[in-house]
Order: sequence, then C-alpha cells, then structure tokens
Amino acid sequence: MSGRVLIVDDVATNRIVMRFKLASAFYDTLQAASGAEALAELALHSASVVVVAHALADMSGADLCQKLRANPHTRHLPVLMVVPPGKPALRLAALQAGADAVLERPLNQALLLARLRGLLRASNGRAELRLQRDCQLAAGMAEPAPPRPTPAHIGVICNQKALAENWIEGLAPHIGQHRWRHYHVPDLIRTEPQGGFPDLVIILLDGRASDPALHLVAGLKAQPATRHIVQMALLPGPNPALAAEALDHGAEDVATATTGKAEISLRIARLLAQKARADDLRNSVHSGLRAAVLDPLTGLYNRHFALPQLARMGHEAAQAQKSLAVMVADIDHFKAVNDRYGHAVGDSVLVEVAERLRRFTTSADLLARIGGEEFLIATTVPDLAEARVAAQMVCRAIGARPFLQPNGGPAPALPVTISVGLATRPANDASLSAQQLLALADQALMVSKTRGRNQVVLSQPAA
Repeated sequence: MSGRVLIVDDVATNRIVMRFKLASAFYDTLQAASGAEALAELALHSASVVVVAHALADMSGADLCQKLRANPHTRHLPVLMVVPPGKPALRLAALQAGADAVLERPLNQALLLARLRGLLRASNGRAELRLQRDCQLAAGMAEPAPPRPTPAHIGVICNQKALAENWIEGLAPHIGQHRWRHYHVPDLIRTEPQGGFPDLVIILLDGRASDPALHLVAGLKAQPATRHIVQMALLPGPNPALAAEALDHGAEDVATATTGKAEISLRIARLLAQKARADDLRNSVHSGLRAAVLDPLTGLYNRHFALPQLARMGHEAAQAQKSLAVMVADIDHFKAVNDRYGHAVGDSVLVEVAERLRRFTTSADLLARIGGEEFLIATTVPDLAEARVAAQMVCRAIGARPFLQPNGGPAPALPVTISVGLATRPANDASLSAQQLLALADQALMVSKTRGRNQVVLSQPAA
C-alpha cells in the first residue's frame, strides 16, 4: 500500500474524483466533508498525508492546517492544499498556514501523485530520524543538537549567468541574510565547490525533457556528498508533466517563473527550515551512533564495539589464512599519576597514549580502549616475528619521550610507559578463537607487569 490519504472537501464530487485518482496509485483513502470531521477521523485513524480544499463548510483549509500544526499528534503530518486557479493570495495564505504544498484545480493526476510521493518520501525520512533520535535520547546515547545557524548557502543553477543573477537579485531581499551563488549545471557534480556545498539549490529548467539540468536533480540525489541538498526546480511556465518528472527525480519543490516572488521566497524559507530540522535530527542520530561505539575521552572504539569487531577479524583472518596478533596494553602506574597530579593530568595522558597508538595502526587494524587505562590492538601480520616487532614498537612509542602537559601543568614532562601482552595465531592454525587470543594476551600482560613493566611478553601457548 502506497499510504493512507485523508481527503477533506465539502463537495462530494471532488472527494469521489480525488479518491478515483488516488486508487490508481494504490492509496488507501479516508474522507471528511468538514474540518471537524477531518479532526475526528485523525483522532481515530492514522493517515500518511492530508489533501484539503481551501474552503470547507465550517472553516477554511488554512484554519484546519493551523489546527493540525498545533496538535502534537498531527504537527508533522504532510498537508497538500487544493486551491482555485489564478488565486496567488490563497496559495500564499495556505503556505503561511503551514501547508507543505499547494496545487491548483483542475488537478493533473501525474503532478498530484508526484507531489504525494515527494511529500511522503520527505515525511518518512524525517519520521525515521526522529524515531532514531528519540530512542537514543531514551537510552542516554545522544543529546539534542544545538540550533543550526540561520544563514544558509543558496545556489542558483543555470548556464546563463545573467538569468541566474537576475533571480538572485529578485529573491535575495525577500528571504534573509543568506549567501547566494551562481553555479553552472555540471559544477556540483564534478567537484565540491570552494566554501562547501549549498544548503539549497534553485535549478532553472528550460522546459525541455532533455534539459541537462533536469538530470542534475537526480544526479545530486544519487551522490553521498550532495543528497541532502534541498532542491527547487524552477520551470519557465506551467508544465505538469515536467514538474512531475522533476519531483520524481528528487526535487523537493517545483515552481514556475510566473509564480510570485513572495510565494517562491516563502517556499524557499520553508524548505530551508525543514532542512535545518532534518540536519539537526541527522546530527543528533550520528552523535548517538558515535556515543554507542566510541570512547568519549580518547575517540577510540569502546569495549562494547571492539569485542564483536575482534571476533569478526578473527573469522576473516581464518578465512583468508592470515596470522592474527592481539595485544593488550596497560599504562604503568597510572593510578599514581591520578593520585599525584589529579584526574585532569590522567585524562591528558590517556588522550596522548591513544594518539601515539593511532600512529602505529592502520584503518585495517582494531584499536580500542577496553578499560580505564587498558588498550586493545588487533592486526593481521605475516608471522610471529613481525607481531613481536610491532608490539615492541608500540611499547617504545609510549616510553620513548615524556608526555608534555599543556601550559606547563603540574607535571610539565611526565615519563609514561606501558606494558604489553601479546598473543598470536598462525595463518594455518584456526584452533584459537579471537576471544581466546584476547584472554591469552591479557594473561601475558599480567606477566609483563610482574616482570617489571615497560616490556612486551608473548603468551606462552604461542611461544
């Protein structure tokens, strides 16, 4: 099922025609003849989108839209308002009331369905982000994102620079203090522009189905670096078929050159506000994901993430018949550092140890902080001798020079060493699991501690 649409119109014939148009795209429908009926339907049944006439028996479509936006249960529900033709004031009032899109009668079926698909795509994407964000907040893994700076970067894409500059000059005074820039059609696909990608682009189409700018709409959505750019396609005149194609290619909105500047400016402002909310949600989700896998102090992987990754590395090394080395490193006398100089110095030592360990690992290695002052390093190596050399290099990297504290600190040049336990599994021997190697490396670490610290000890079963 494509989704459920609530049709709100006090003219029964309009509701029947709308239901027929939506049935061809497999939409389930609900119907209401007034604003009060619409609110009652939404209290009983869920809907994916609301299509509402501009005038109802008991209230205007704008009034109903405002009521939906004021209700926490329906505030995020997409609203498409249908208005009579040639009434720009009604279109503007609908958008100001909170409608997501406006279409004029008579409704073009292809454009109607394309509008609904676009609204549902955007709504479902934001709903998924909100769900992920809320789950992470409940689990204590994320914090609400800080407010996004209001100035945005707006690009106007057109191969005719004079035309693009004319639109910038006409729109800029209506929208706010944003950065505007002209781009040629291929610019954003070929390379990232100096100053970064724009937040929103207005793509000026020439009205041809073969217009390269139309293919740019889909191209931007297909690239990871540009898929979150909000796009408004601007047609030279009314063209429902081309407008529907632009929406299905990925444009968030479509307008024409005959649309009033005030309406286009309002629609751009709404698109920027929606993008800001989506970016904040996305940043909050990413923050929660990072909190789930990273140690907040050092930025290394945490124990919760590292242990399953170690098991995966062990399995892949066995499949590829590669030797696997597992090291457990522990900072020597770390408690004495905290007791003598304070936890701030102790934290700086942990951060510097992590940084030095990073320099001796690659993206294919596993590096994690698995305890207070304990670190895990796992890597594939050609043989046992190279594994031991790698462990000794790690040990020397920490103890070779003292740790300098910022601004002199209570310990301006603090000597720090680590002890390392090492366990290896030859390429032709898969009898030991990665978890067993970790246990052996941990035992070897204890031996290193008892023998005087600041050294590498190889686990006995692998010797």
